[in-house]
Amino acid sequence: MALNDSISTVSQAVFETFDTIAAPEPVYGLLLTPPPPPERAPLRSDNGNGISFILTGLFLLFLIIALRFRNNIKYALTIFRNLIETRTRQNVFDDTVRETSLIVMLNILWCGCAGIIGYCFLRFFLTSGDPLPISAIGMLWGMVVAAGYSIFMWWSYAAVGWVFSDRSHAELWVKGFSASQALMAPAFFILALVGICLPQTAPGVASLALLVFILAKLVFIWKGYRIFFYQFSSWVLFLCYLCSLEIIPLILCYRISLLLDKIL
Repeated sequence: MALNDSISTVSQAVFETFDTIAAPEPVYGLLLTPPPPPERAPLRSDNGNGISFILTGLFLLFLIIALRFRNNIKYALTIFRNLIETRTRQNVFDDTVRETSLIVMLNILWCGCAGIIGYCFLRFFLTSGDPLPISAIGMLWGMVVAAGYSIFMWWSYAAVGWVFSDRSHAELWVKGFSASQALMAPAFFILALVGICLPQTAPGVASLALLVFILAKLVFIWKGYRIFFYQFSSWVLFLCYLCSLEIIPLILCYRISLLLDKIL
């Protein structure tokens, strides 16, 4: 019995020693863990007030144009006739002040909407599908580029028309250019609104705008061909015209837009 009691005492002492060694003393402190990554916020503009002013200006201009029409289809037919007609008019009162002002306002609307569409697509393209917040200043510069393109093309068509033909045919050609942009303006207006509200749709918006632009340009180019080119040998001049007046200005606008994007 004494031996058993001694063994039990020794065993208990050994177990108590192991328990003392195995059970560490509690340590108190702060455990720092990295916070979870924040959810990506929806794409917004970096200048809400500027975007609001741009939208307000576009809607006001569109409203004035709509009031000019007043359910009168004659103005739309006149613009379309300016795009396709090659006959010189004898009556100086064929184009009224109301029709001329309407075409001018539609061209201004086209410049604004084309600048917005081009800027939104350029932002999407340069960021490889991950668009940055759109900027009101960037859209304004896009409008300036589009307006510069329109003014340059207007003067170029007028100068080339006076050189290769007479003043009346040059005026017909310039009217066709103005009419082509005027007819594109309503479609560009809708696409520009989509581009502002949904920047992630920039590729689709730009594709539709490019399709409308190409169709209008083809009709206008066909009108120019019917006005100025009469012989088969004129094809050489026609190709030079396509390269110099229809392709190079677009390339220059693209390069200028890239330069402005780097500066801004």
